[in-house]
Amino acid sequence: MDSNAQLIGSYAQWFGQHPAAPVQSALSLLLKSLQIPEVWAQGANSFRNVCNRCTTQLHDPTVILPLIDAVERYLPPTTQLDAPSAGLEERSAIVQGLGRVVSTLNSTDAGNAGLRLIGPMIARAQQLLPTLPTNPPAVVPGPHSEALSIELTLIASALRFMDGFPVRNDVKHPAMAMLEATWPLLDALAKHQ
Repeated sequence: MDSNAQLIGSYAQWFGQHPAAPVQSALSLLLKSLQIPEVWAQGANSFRNVCNRCTTQLHDPTVILPLIDAVERYLPPTTQLDAPSAGLEERSAIVQGLGRVVSTLNSTDAGNAGLRLIGPMIARAQQLLPTLPTNPPAVVPGPHSEALSIELTLIASALRFMDGFPVRNDVKHPAMAMLEATWPLLDALAKHQ
């Protein structure tokens, strides 16, 4: 499976140059690789490469929204940090690939897809807040703190590509919609400290 993921990643540019290339099938195979810890890193990087090179084939909401949902089903939860390869770097690669595609949509669709992308991250982070110590004397490292940190970093990774949209009075900027959804979490985190 590792060689399959590597091969697909190597052909990402070719996929992007050929509109009839089986991009969705390739991404489906890469998602399945996320269930195999030994292949996680290669699968995640190849997933990002294909998303980055194939935005033309993926920039339709009817394509990217189901892909976002599928990623959520295949990614192991951040609370399973003892999983061999379920680290921040690989998770960020997946989210960055999706974020790049979301940034190619029109403002309204990008806002909706961005919210779909970060919604589960926000929900997981909110579930982790009560597990943290209140008023710690210093940052307390631990699995819940680490998982919360990963979720916040992933939200930032999703927002990373949203700066290319023009600011208009008649349409909410996609980044603003995503930040507004994240704000209650950030507020609760600030009050928790």
